[in-house]
Amino acid sequence: PQPAVLPFNTSDLYAFHISPSDLVSTASGQIILRVAVRGTPAVTVPEGTIPSLNPGTPLIDGLELLSISNNGQQAIALYAVRQPGVYAVQVLGANADTAGNYEIELSLAGDLNEDANVDGTDSQLLAAALGTQPGQTGYLANADIDGDGAITTIDRRTLISNYGFVTTAASSLPPSRPEFDLETGFDTAPIS
Repeated sequence: PQPAVLPFNTSDLYAFHISPSDLVSTASGQIILRVAVRGTPAVTVPEGTIPSLNPGTPLIDGLELLSISNNGQQAIALYAVRQPGVYAVQVLGANADTAGNYEIELSLAGDLNEDANVDGTDSQLLAAALGTQPGQTGYLANADIDGDGAITTIDRRTLISNYGFVTTAASSLPPSRPEFDLETGFDTAPIS
């Protein structure tokens, strides 16, 4: 999860890239992304207290919103991705007067063990937790894919939609150092 603070009357943007190889790794030729925005505990600073964010629906232009679950402390949205490209998640408060601390997590729906693949291990984890709710023995928060507070057959169907997804080595490894694509002779002097 990426921690952040959302000021009043603003939104934050987070960009991500989906490659053609990501899409063809599932039988359906699409992937379902899970976007979770959670309010984190309030923090007292010399200027005052930064509250926990009451998140609104995280938005991704160009993608189909499949479901949203929001309990006031966290918003979980599932989006269908059918085309490769660069997309941006917009994080908003529940209304214009909402501000505060939060964390955002963008993941592949169904990757319960967070290994960047949706496979038999994830399916076994979900099967073991099926029918449970928070506080019950066997409950696994990652298995509540749609964030509705219960692990149901809807979560299982979502995992099945992404079953077979395998991250390619090229897309899972960040470059060892930043790569810049400037033309030879490009003026990089500071603008005064």
